[in-house]
Amino acid sequence: MMRAWCKTQKLFLALLGNGRLPAGPRFVSGFCGTPGRRTLLATRILSTLVYIALVITVPVALTQDVLESVEGPRIQMMEASWFVDEVSTALLFVDAKEEPILQPIEYSDEIRFLDSKVVKLEEDERGSHALSVRFLPLRTGVRDFPPLAVEVDGEVLRSLPRQLLVGKPHLSDSMSFIIKAEKTQVYVGEPLRLDFIWHCQLPMNQVRELNLYPGFFNDSDIEVVIPRSVVPEEEQFGLPVGGRRAIAHRISEEEVFPPSLGELRFSVFVRFEESGMFEISRTRLLCSRLLVENAQSNRYAAYFNNALFEPVDRSFPHEKLHAFSNPIEIEVLPLPVKGRLESFSGLFGIDSIEVSVQPATAEVGQLMEVWVEVNSDTCSEMLELSDLSRQALLRNRFWVGQEVNEVWKPNGRLFVARARPLSIESSVFPSLAIQVFDPNEGDYRLISTRPVPIEISARDGMSYFPMEKIHGAQYSVIGSSEGIWHNYEAMIMSDVMDKLVNLLADGIWAFVLFGPILFYGLTFWVREARRRATDESYRVRREAFEKFKRAVSKGEDDVEALRALVAACFERRKAALTAKDVARLLNAAKGDIDLVEEIESTIGEIETRTYDPGEGEPRAEKRTGRLGERVFELFQKGLVSATLVIAICTAGDLGAADWGQAEALFKAALDSAEEGLDSETTESKFAVAALEFESCATNGVRAGLSWYNAGNAWFKAGEIGRSIASYRQAQTRMPFDEKVPTSLEAARALRLDSFSDHRVSIETPIRWQKAMFSLLWLVSLCVSIFWVRYRNRFWLTLSGVLFGAVIMQGLLLGWDFIAGLDEGVLIVDEVYGRKGPGYSYLSSYADPLHNGMEFSMLEVRGEWLLAILDDGSHCWLPCETVQILER
Repeated sequence: MMRAWCKTQKLFLALLGNGRLPAGPRFVSGFCGTPGRRTLLATRILSTLVYIALVITVPVALTQDVLESVEGPRIQMMEASWFVDEVSTALLFVDAKEEPILQPIEYSDEIRFLDSKVVKLEEDERGSHALSVRFLPLRTGVRDFPPLAVEVDGEVLRSLPRQLLVGKPHLSDSMSFIIKAEKTQVYVGEPLRLDFIWHCQLPMNQVRELNLYPGFFNDSDIEVVIPRSVVPEEEQFGLPVGGRRAIAHRISEEEVFPPSLGELRFSVFVRFEESGMFEISRTRLLCSRLLVENAQSNRYAAYFNNALFEPVDRSFPHEKLHAFSNPIEIEVLPLPVKGRLESFSGLFGIDSIEVSVQPATAEVGQLMEVWVEVNSDTCSEMLELSDLSRQALLRNRFWVGQEVNEVWKPNGRLFVARARPLSIESSVFPSLAIQVFDPNEGDYRLISTRPVPIEISARDGMSYFPMEKIHGAQYSVIGSSEGIWHNYEAMIMSDVMDKLVNLLADGIWAFVLFGPILFYGLTFWVREARRRATDESYRVRREAFEKFKRAVSKGEDDVEALRALVAACFERRKAALTAKDVARLLNAAKGDIDLVEEIESTIGEIETRTYDPGEGEPRAEKRTGRLGERVFELFQKGLVSATLVIAICTAGDLGAADWGQAEALFKAALDSAEEGLDSETTESKFAVAALEFESCATNGVRAGLSWYNAGNAWFKAGEIGRSIASYRQAQTRMPFDEKVPTSLEAARALRLDSFSDHRVSIETPIRWQKAMFSLLWLVSLCVSIFWVRYRNRFWLTLSGVLFGAVIMQGLLLGWDFIAGLDEGVLIVDEVYGRKGPGYSYLSSYADPLHNGMEFSMLEVRGEWLLAILDDGSHCWLPCETVQILER
């Protein structure tokens, strides 16, 4: 017991600052000597009292070794202080011939034992074996460390129990931590300075293991830069911050020993890539403090590590202190679109920009250095210079290299670029126009540098330097497959082609059914034309008959026209025919007796009035009109109206949607995007425009253009699945357009799902196959009509070939209708493909399927459909999650 008290006395004196107990006044001066010792003593009293209490209650708790007279494992703690959720280690030393075995430890809600291992010792007075037991304190305060049972050579030995004082990090009046923002409203891309200030009145030689990890250091949307320190080296102090080394400015007002840390200040610059509200969350600063007065702390230069980078030596008593900063709300505004140039430099709050050229005298094509000095209070590491080769005044006058060297400056940054003069006509290095943003005014401004006088002379008799001599100076025009093309505008030719294709595809059954009827009706005129061309006498009779009809309709001398008709039919001269001659000829032709008598009477009355004006009544006009009507009715029976098919085929254009309204909605959505409105509002406007374009497409209004524009609108709304579906619908109507597949590939590139064996479909769309069949069918009918008219081998052969093509196309179309599969696109964010038509079936894949997945449909059962994906696998999908494409 006496030995334990001696050790307790030594530890008590160490806590007070001495390793031995002085006598007389020196002992008093040890307590109350210098001001530094008085300050240190005041901060130790609480910890000292706790340790004294532990010694009085459990003397063995403060000893590292058990009494030699006690049999059993000798236990030694590797740490002098214990903390919640910090792993600690206990060593048990035993003398054993065989490897000792640690017995199972009872569960405790105060201490959790993790693992153990046995190490064999060689020539160690503490024992032949050591058992290392790792444990984790779970609760603060005085906690019981239970006795540990060890099986040693067949005998179970137990160690003595102990009590541990378990602590946790706590606040201290000697330490505070704050983060201050330069301002709370910034623009996207604008650097913002955050000042970190740590006040610490603790002795510098006692502070260890600083932990400071601001949460925004790990935010991918925030760029973080710790600037280079500009304070004198004797006032610099290194700090570990977020896995980096920050050089802080140390301000210490009191000259005491040991010196306190004082005030440590450093700045961090951040800039945000997205607009919105951001929070610099509550940040914790944690450090350890050794409870030993004469602790050593080496003072290195700022660019070396110091004690704050070192882990605390846990074999000495210590405590953990922490402090917290308050959260800060930062409002990030979007950069205005109005006034922004394509060449915007991305610089903010620039004081001035100066340009110099070295050397001032050079030959054409000689390398020169262009120094661009950007002066600003912003962090030098965040200053960037846009590509000088894009400057308009430098084009065709100077070549400027892409590589730029950067030199740090305390009040800005120096950029050094290489340039070559291309002509001796350049007497000055032109002014550079650099657009910057003034956050105080909230607007852009253009900084124009001063022209730099130079003198350029010819080189080897050449007054210019060709660009092709500079490797990589000329640009290659290479197309980009990224992004989507702009919307199509309505044009007359595109409308005509679209209506023609729609007419042929949608009117296929009308053409098949009414085409033969129209052909039959047209054959009357065709046969008539052929007979007139081959039979001269028939042509004369037809012409006489038509002349007779015109005379009747116009009220002319219809009797003479009737006489001329009879003369033409019987190949006689009209002037030599009398009424009796006409009657004789008609009787010879076995005409109707009533008709013959009526015609003879009509012509006879005209002859009687001609030769004897007093005889007869003027009724011939009325009777002749009736005769003309009877004859005319005979020739009207063969006419067939050809307008029925056209009326049926064009009826689909009724109720067309408003194309102009869809374009207006899309333009309004574009304006919202350019004004920098929130993405949710902008995407909803694009979705409304897409729905309006789809309405136009389904109503047949410029279907191809409408589907394409709908795909663009869905793409900008972030609906990749609907965008792919619309582009594919447009592709069936515009298969030869180059922009449609480009936009389709851009949308497919954003899909999350992919397959190693992607199948590319090269089949002709059903819609175009129907249009081709209708076109071939109509052309074959037209060619057949020509064959009926001319009856030669050419038209017969061509007609046969076309009818063969119609049969082949019809068979292919029928096969596609029977064996072809409908295709669709997944239009929801994600859905699990099931092994059956219901949610009770397990998923077919380990992960869900995502927006934009394309598939072919095999079967539909209720509200589920069986889909085959591009890799050939099958799964069931809810019908409400997909969009089926028109064939």
